[in-house]
Amino acid sequence: MHSSQIRKHVESDIRLENLDALHPHEKTDPKAVNQLAQEIEADGLQKDPIIVEKDSRVVLDGMHRLAALKKLACTSILCYLVPYKDALVDRWCRLLISNQTIPLIQLIESMQRLDKFNIEYINDPHEAAQFVNESKAAGALITKEKSILINNKYPIKDLVEIYNYLMFVAVLFRFHFNINARYSSKIEIERKDVVGVLVPPIVNKKDVIKAAKSNVLFPLKSTRHILKIRPLSIDLPLSFLQEENIEGNNEKLKSFLHQKKINYLPRGTKIRGRTYEEAILQYEQLNQ
Repeated sequence: MHSSQIRKHVESDIRLENLDALHPHEKTDPKAVNQLAQEIEADGLQKDPIIVEKDSRVVLDGMHRLAALKKLACTSILCYLVPYKDALVDRWCRLLISNQTIPLIQLIESMQRLDKFNIEYINDPHEAAQFVNESKAAGALITKEKSILINNKYPIKDLVEIYNYLMFVAVLFRFHFNINARYSSKIEIERKDVVGVLVPPIVNKKDVIKAAKSNVLFPLKSTRHILKIRPLSIDLPLSFLQEENIEGNNEKLKSFLHQKKINYLPRGTKIRGRTYEEAILQYEQLNQ
């Protein structure tokens, strides 16, 4: 597809949506929301559109921007609407970071005392990850010495409960051993500073929609969505988002986008410290 055709196709799904009509599927960090609201207010811009599933209006990426703009008393938000068939959903693993030798067996024993889950040891980290990926285990803790499968004793209604449990385990690690958890799309157990990796179960699209519609939300940074192409750097003034006339502003938005140049960037491009796994349609001002 020619770049002009790609642009036309993408821009047909860039629009303003009523904030109250959108459904987040993950929780947010209140401190991060406050900081982001201050940054957006200082810039006077929404830089990038949030990603919203076209039919359900579930927010796939941009929960913090949604919450920040609500704090700024905006009525609408810039969105890129995508059919879920055009997006991939994956999970974030938790890398457990420490430069010290940690007696993980102590925490494992404390995990065993929790009522809902059983712990099973397994030597091969790749096999442990495979068990989780095939839904034969609720999750796994992979370490350099051995790995631990986490299995639920009782039927669990949905994945949100499992994710909340694994988040609780990460908090226990931090409290007992001063271990920090960082998000990663990969199981990077070979890194020197990684003492373990918490591997949550695979999330499917039905789980995401169910969480959003029921308002039983996944913890922060549970899912990651990968698109075919992602528009960035639109830099829409907040004045667009503070007016009640959303449909009228959507007409103005078309003209606003048309006045900008675009760069078509390949997968793996790094922008503002983030490496994107999809192609990027980056907007620029005409005078740049």
